[in-house]
Amino acid sequence: MRVARPNTADSTGALVLLAVDIWFNAAVQSPTPPMAWSAAFLAGSTLPLGWRRLAPVPVLGIVGTVVVAGTVAGVAISEAGVLVALYTVGSWRPRSMAVRCLVGFGLAKVAAELVAGFVPSWIPVLLILYCTAVVLGDQQRANRELAAQEQQARARLAAAAERSRIARELHDVVAHTVSVMVLYASVARRAVTSDPGRADAALAQVEASGRESLAELRRLLGALRTEPADLAPHASLDNLDDLVARCVAADLPVRLSVAGNRRPLPAGVELCAYRIVQEALTNAAKHAKPTKVTVDLDYRDAELRIDVRNDGPGRGGGDPGHGLIGMRERAALVGGAIDIRHDPGEFRVTATLPYQG
Repeated sequence: MRVARPNTADSTGALVLLAVDIWFNAAVQSPTPPMAWSAAFLAGSTLPLGWRRLAPVPVLGIVGTVVVAGTVAGVAISEAGVLVALYTVGSWRPRSMAVRCLVGFGLAKVAAELVAGFVPSWIPVLLILYCTAVVLGDQQRANRELAAQEQQARARLAAAAERSRIARELHDVVAHTVSVMVLYASVARRAVTSDPGRADAALAQVEASGRESLAELRRLLGALRTEPADLAPHASLDNLDDLVARCVAADLPVRLSVAGNRRPLPAGVELCAYRIVQEALTNAAKHAKPTKVTVDLDYRDAELRIDVRNDGPGRGGGDPGHGLIGMRERAALVGGAIDIRHDPGEFRVTATLPYQG
């Protein structure tokens, strides 16, 4: 079985603490047992700290056992290692477990002090130090959990705001489609007796526009059912050439290629595709500083595949940006999927958007 490697910072800290303990023990305390014997106890109470964040409770068990044994044996030991171990248990384990570990070690240590015949007045000081270490660790754990909750809340708020923005844009798209339907219906009404052919063509347009409007309304209601911004409502893939030209003019080296039979898509899909490309290029300009950016559109039988790549570092881990969250929301809204990858030397956004939903 492969043993987990200790954290570099923890290992370095354990070695530094061991060196300080050995120096202090030799220079100040002048232990009665041979120095090699004392150094062995000091090593046992400090070196396991290299694994303290990987296995906080077992590390406390090892360090605590060595400290208790050293106390009973009358070997000059250091309390620093056990304080660090107690702090780590408080920081990385539930409060109830940390309290149990504190009580168990505290009782063992008090018993060892009494057996060794040390001054009882020293025991309350030790217990206060142990409790302080656990309390500080518990506070650190609480702060870390609060920060994670705040990050999740920011992500949820960003997703909700993006859904609201998408809903507004789709509302404008549907309103435009309904206006067109009204115009064609008016034409059909006037021509129904004088020019039946023209009236029939107008009614066909009303039917087609109505179907498209219904599809967009379904997506709109889907966005609103799960829970403000001022972008142009009619952005579409026809505007991509202008978008790329503006990027090139701003010294962002973008190359656009289109595969398959380019065709009109539902307004919601057009809008979603345009915004995904736009945000991917914005991300490249703001975070990547690339030397090459490619935008590939592939019109397939039932879906549009978008692939945007750049050779810059892109946005790393941690808190995701609102733009990346928005990409996922937009793709999900039209029944599509998106994959955002940050590999060495490449940042890539791949989206698949179905034509029918």
